[in-house]
Amino acid sequence: MEIRINKVEIDKLFGRFNYSINLDEYDRDISILTAPNGYGKSTILKIISSFASGDHYYFIRENFGCIKFFLSNDEVVEII
Repeated sequence: MEIRINKVEIDKLFGRFNYSINLDEYDRDISILTAPNGYGKSTILKIISSFASGDHYYFIRENFGCIKFFLSNDEVVEII
């Protein structure tokens, strides 16, 4: 059974930005992430990639309050 990331919630990215990103809306194959420069688009993609690949040491280096991954098997993984 393939487990997918349905949603990502990031609180206090860089100490100031809060995000809730639904990756399973209408079961689309493509999601587009847009924002002005400096709002964390590349960092959000790195957060998702690091979680999916098991690079959990990445989270030690990043500045955030809490990250929650909502998975397709109804599990929620919270990183503080």
